[in-house]
Amino acid sequence: MPEIKNSFVKGKMNQDLDERLIPKGEFRFAQNLSISESEDSDTGAAETIKGTLPRTTASEIIDHHTNGTPPLWNNVGAGFEPVVIGFVEDVKEKRVAYFLTNHQNGNDTDDIRSIRRAKGMGSSIVGGTTYDASSATNCAIVLYNFESGSVSTLISGAWLNFSTKHIITGAKIIDDLLFWTDDFNQPRKINIQRAIDDPKHYIYEEQISVAKYAPYTPIRLINRNGYWADNNTATADVYADKTSGNITSKYLRDKFVRFSYRFKYEDGEYSLMAPFTQVVFEPLNNSELDGDENATLDNTVYPNQVEGNNNKLAVDIHSVWRTGKVNIMQNAINTVVLRIPVPNYDERSSASYTSGVYSNKFKIDEIEILVKESDGLAVKSLRSIKIEDTSTSDFDYYTIKPSSTSTAFNRQCFKYVYKSEEPIKVLPEDQLIRVYDQVPLMAKALEISGNRVIYGNFVENYEFPLDEAGKKGINYILGVDEKGDTEYGATHGLQQDLHRQYKHHSVKQRRTYQVGIVFADKYGRQSPVILSSSDDNDADTVYTDPITADHKNKTIVTSAQSNSGATGNGSSSSTIVLDGVYPVEVGMLATGTGIAANKTVFSATNTVVNGNLRTVVVITGGPYTMSNVSIVFSTRSWSSNQVAYGQALKIIFNNSQLFSGNKQVYDPRQDQNYNPHGWYSYKIVVKQTEQDYYNIYASHPYQGWDNITNKQTVSTVGGKSWLALSGDNINKVPRSLKETDFSRDGVMGSEENLYPKVVPKTGAINDYMDSVQQDQYHELTPVLTLGDAFEQSLFVSPEHSGDGTGGFQVYNWVFDRERNPLIAELPNMKNYMSSGAAGLYNSSVIVAYVTTDTTDSLTALVTSNSNVATIADPGDVDGYLVNGSNIKASKTPLRVASTTVSAPQRTVTFESKQSLKNGDMLIFSLPNEGLTVFETEPFKSKIDIYYESTTCGLVQDLNDELSDTTVANGPTNIAISATTFPENVNSGVIATVSATDNSGASNLIFDIVSAYDGNGVNQAAKFTINSNTGAVSLNGSFRFTNSAADLIDLKIEVNDPNSGLVFSTFSISVTNSVPTTSGNATTSVAKNVGNNVTIYTDSVVTNGSKLASQDHINISSSHVMGNTAYNSYFDTTLTDNTLIVQTTSSWNINNGSAFFLDTASNRTMTVTITDSTSTPVTTTFTLVINETQIGLEGFLQLSSLNIGICQTCSLYQITMWATQGTSATPPSLASDGELIVYAGNKLFSDANLTNTVADGYYIFTLDCGSNCYDFKCADVVNGAPGVVVSVNPADDCDPPS
Repeated sequence: MPEIKNSFVKGKMNQDLDERLIPKGEFRFAQNLSISESEDSDTGAAETIKGTLPRTTASEIIDHHTNGTPPLWNNVGAGFEPVVIGFVEDVKEKRVAYFLTNHQNGNDTDDIRSIRRAKGMGSSIVGGTTYDASSATNCAIVLYNFESGSVSTLISGAWLNFSTKHIITGAKIIDDLLFWTDDFNQPRKINIQRAIDDPKHYIYEEQISVAKYAPYTPIRLINRNGYWADNNTATADVYADKTSGNITSKYLRDKFVRFSYRFKYEDGEYSLMAPFTQVVFEPLNNSELDGDENATLDNTVYPNQVEGNNNKLAVDIHSVWRTGKVNIMQNAINTVVLRIPVPNYDERSSASYTSGVYSNKFKIDEIEILVKESDGLAVKSLRSIKIEDTSTSDFDYYTIKPSSTSTAFNRQCFKYVYKSEEPIKVLPEDQLIRVYDQVPLMAKALEISGNRVIYGNFVENYEFPLDEAGKKGINYILGVDEKGDTEYGATHGLQQDLHRQYKHHSVKQRRTYQVGIVFADKYGRQSPVILSSSDDNDADTVYTDPITADHKNKTIVTSAQSNSGATGNGSSSSTIVLDGVYPVEVGMLATGTGIAANKTVFSATNTVVNGNLRTVVVITGGPYTMSNVSIVFSTRSWSSNQVAYGQALKIIFNNSQLFSGNKQVYDPRQDQNYNPHGWYSYKIVVKQTEQDYYNIYASHPYQGWDNITNKQTVSTVGGKSWLALSGDNINKVPRSLKETDFSRDGVMGSEENLYPKVVPKTGAINDYMDSVQQDQYHELTPVLTLGDAFEQSLFVSPEHSGDGTGGFQVYNWVFDRERNPLIAELPNMKNYMSSGAAGLYNSSVIVAYVTTDTTDSLTALVTSNSNVATIADPGDVDGYLVNGSNIKASKTPLRVASTTVSAPQRTVTFESKQSLKNGDMLIFSLPNEGLTVFETEPFKSKIDIYYESTTCGLVQDLNDELSDTTVANGPTNIAISATTFPENVNSGVIATVSATDNSGASNLIFDIVSAYDGNGVNQAAKFTINSNTGAVSLNGSFRFTNSAADLIDLKIEVNDPNSGLVFSTFSISVTNSVPTTSGNATTSVAKNVGNNVTIYTDSVVTNGSKLASQDHINISSSHVMGNTAYNSYFDTTLTDNTLIVQTTSSWNINNGSAFFLDTASNRTMTVTITDSTSTPVTTTFTLVINETQIGLEGFLQLSSLNIGICQTCSLYQITMWATQGTSATPPSLASDGELIVYAGNKLFSDANLTNTVADGYYIFTLDCGSNCYDFKCADVVNGAPGVVVSVNPADDCDPPS
């Protein structure tokens, strides 16, 4: 037989093609076959390999364990033997890892929070088998070594949660790291060698998850008592805690720096970065500008921080407007204790995590401290500290007490004293955008490619969070408050101490903030930004109003008593022991009997004195001896409770729990509550799109000058304001090439808009004009033009130019005039200032004219009129500066020494001799310097980005805080005086909330949190509450609907600044009100008016509600006449709010005639308006129906001779209209159209019967037969206007001779 040899050099199985078409070197099917690889002729030959024997039970593997006592499974019972559910080969090390379990209750689900776990752990969350601690359910990974035949248990425990229903096919070993996934639990990883060395090395999910524990909270800058001091017993902040003279580095001096950290784990993985701190920055001089022109700082207070002339730094307000720079905006901080939170397995454990040994359950190898500068994109590394190099003294703790009834949980932190070191390296760019690790929740497949782990057929992202009511989102509303006030007096909950931790930070004014919440599991997988589920419009958005209040010298502590017998301890200071504990802080001012006013507090500590805790203060001056003296401490503060600068956003949660069930909440307890994939932490994120802006620090602008007419405008309209710009201010207000004033060379427009933040204060003027926060007109003002003083025509041309401006003299009222500064032309800004005299606006300019030539004279006669022939006193200009075309120019402005009245003009005496000419215009001005601050319009970003804040915490903590309604010494007996209000009111007080102040200060503050009706609509905008009295008033309208919408849950916040916040919800309801009309009325109708004619309307009929859009719903009308026989003559209908009364087809002239002959009571209609909502309620009114007289058109005659009464000579006709009036007989018409009238008839000159005829004796003729005329005379002279008094025979014509 011939021998056929095939060489399978391709080593490829091909089952895609028919066997007749398979290329050479490939094969169709093989089992237990190996393709040889060698340099001999047998390369590509197929060789058989040894097969494997199946192992169906895990017990056979365990039997190979040399130390199998005690076994992993004990007395499991029939049918519950462990089985192998997967394996992975380590070819290099000749070993196999087996996955074993006897957990048979695993379920198929894509929701990892709904899986059924071994031993029933988490059964109270997802249902299923009840937890049984004694259950023999177990899971393990066992390693079999082929060379030694040994079996090692790498990891074991029911918490592994392997399931016999979920075979593990995705498992790989790379560099001694075993990765696996089972489509049931999250992807996991262990280090094989570490597990061999210590079988108990891995005992928690957090240790084996591929997604590592992610730090959730930022570095703390304060100790557990809320102060910067390294010493936890300190109860006051002093400069030494932030500034050290031993530090020479200036790294922090001019930088806005934020700190963060991350962990490096034992196998080289890095955690996500923790949230960054806020900027660690405090201005010099406690952020205060001194009014003393010579005020400076030196290195005495801030060692090595101050540079400049002799290490002195100007901190006076004058230097700010003169240079455009704020020198105190240098960092007073050069050292800070960074307290870096380090995790323990259960942060809510009753275990005492305190100072000392750190157990390091999560296998952290290094702590890397990170820093980010505000003007840079890079994140830099300051230092990496290996845990093994730390000592017990490096670890401290802080305490969180979530609720009044919960345990106070200690949480550890690593202390690192930062001393202005510069960063050592920059993190890779991919770390900047690594906000979470892309590790799926569940995956079925796993592969290794290079150094990458690849997952397939995976599930990622949790379900969207649902609030307590099951709605998407979290139910909260947003507000703004003085920083620290929300926490003031609180004994539990999240205590951030922002007023001390970030002393000078604040939200910006005139900005719109939107706040959301981001939840994360313990491994850093995050939710999207969760906004409020509240039905209240913009519940998650707030606008911060401009702050205009004066916060200087605000009283913080009142009626503090000095302890009996306290005495001073030295000649330059005094120690005073107070009778209790008070929030006195360094820098406050003390005033009291025996103490000179406003002495500065040098230090303040709380300490035990004679067995009692007392506040001990040291104040300047003294020594003092006092006993039971009342002392008042005051300071510059935004808060009335404590020293606090600035405002902060606040979130008020409307539910007692964040979520609709425990399934969404993390729980580490390995029992029926176990939920490792619930939301573990939260952080508050903020979107604020109004970003970069500049502050312009300049001297007060001059107000009201018109540079076209060269006149000063005294009013708030007309003229312009002129702002001198110098230094960097020029770059902050750039010129626009699009806007050029071709009539003035060099003058251009600007696209900038400015907000006057600090403006001149109308009041007393000393060496400079004081400033005040603008509180009049909160709108941006445009920059009209930009040009230097010459280009803006703010100059005169003198004959002698000695001021250095080159042939012209800038007006003296222009700040920095000798430099010919850039001037911004603004609209008249007087509207931005409180009212005051013209001079107090920085607008004192008087224009006068010389009346007589002078030569080298100190005096001149001036008038206010340009026409010097008309002389008038221009006013007192004593002390004013003078500009004029013939004024000798110099670098020092000419000043008026004195003035006297030389009626009718004024004599002005100058400080130097001048030669002036008759008609010269002189500009007298009295400019006032002072600080004005403008804010440029912020750049508005179109990017929808939320920035993380430092407000972070654990979800379980927050849930406890929300469910707690107890506040120690907090307000109690919260009650409301009324629980109903009628629908017919929409303003005024409807109820009063009261409470008992248990702190004794009687300073409760009331606020409305929400007002949800039964349909879930927040009606809070329709209510207001007096913060001091608790009086609840309406600010909107309601309608009684007899439905759930009538029931309102009014949630009230009662804040005791001395203890804390308490919330109470009251159920109030809207009640029905009677309908409303215009009331009783009278109308008239003609008897010949016809059918279906409207005779009366009332357009303001309502159902009793003040809600205009619904005040016509469910109302109807009916009527009854005084004489019911007349009911059918009329009909009433309602259309919206309009009642219409009409005649019916039963109305005709005959019926009408009879109707009007009846009495008024029988002609009175009673109209009933019925509101049929719920039990009907009605209102009635009466409508009296009178007759409308009908005018009969015809003519009467009047004599034109005016020769007597009732003459028939020279008659002429007058058309008129006659009505029956009070006569029993109506007027009639003769065949020729002549009126026949009777006494009591009334005559009108118009068809509308509005104007009566003129007085006179009117003639008409009665037909008495052929050629017979009976003339009658109607007397319309001796009665009421137009009324026929009598009808008598007329006189014959008797013309005058």
